[in-house]
Amino acid sequence: MADKSYKSYRQQLNILRSRGMVIGKGSQGSRVMRILERENYYNVINGYKELFLASKATATADEAYKTGTTFDEVYALYNFDRELRNIYLKYLLKLENTFKTVIAHEFSAKYGHDNYLKIENFDNSTERNISSSIKLIGDIQQEIARQMSKHHQVVTHYITEHGYIPLWVLVNVLTFGKIENFSVLGIVRAADGSYTYGTNDAYAIAIMFALLLSKSDLNDFISSMRTAFGKLQKQLHTISAADIMSIMGYDTNWTNLVNLI
Repeated sequence: MADKSYKSYRQQLNILRSRGMVIGKGSQGSRVMRILERENYYNVINGYKELFLASKATATADEAYKTGTTFDEVYALYNFDRELRNIYLKYLLKLENTFKTVIAHEFSAKYGHDNYLKIENFDNSTERNISSSIKLIGDIQQEIARQMSKHHQVVTHYITEHGYIPLWVLVNVLTFGKIENFSVLGIVRAADGSYTYGTNDAYAIAIMFALLLSKSDLNDFISSMRTAFGKLQKQLHTISAADIMSIMGYDTNWTNLVNLI
């Protein structure tokens, strides 16, 4: 297998062809080069090629693509992922405040509104979870200190007047990522089964949408995803949209999300 070194766009094109990817001559090849110029070879190819490979690279041989694999298929998967991110972001932003409210309410009901810095109130069933809980508590303390240094009016008031910040106030200054970690490590235990671990895939987030979005927004989300899957299926032939859905955690009955409300 050749060493990694600079390759022109035409050389990149020839490499893909030599590994079995179907790319036509003339205008089609020119179009692929323009895409690589705009999107970057690493982002498009290295990020999305795995499902299209018949064999992976070894010390003595380059990787090879499945028979019939086209550049357009790989690029379609790249664009699908971009569209997916936009869809998910739209609805994550819609439910951010609701999600924070649910977390604050459930945790406070179980452990009290000022006990979010006690490690025993988080899931410490494994060494990894203990480490994650310690990091989360440290992150929360760091964020409180940061808000104090910025003289955040509400945070400063509660710390100086009461010596703590109620969780339903604190969640408003925590990032969505920290709140998500809080839900995984804290609410799983705090809600006594009302909220449980999902799997680490896109469908787990879709389940969260079903539980927290309005019915109208959930229907819009399902419609957007159905359209995205349908569009992808029309662009693939070496693999199927069902293969992608399986990796994402979506099964054939995924639209039943609406029945979780």
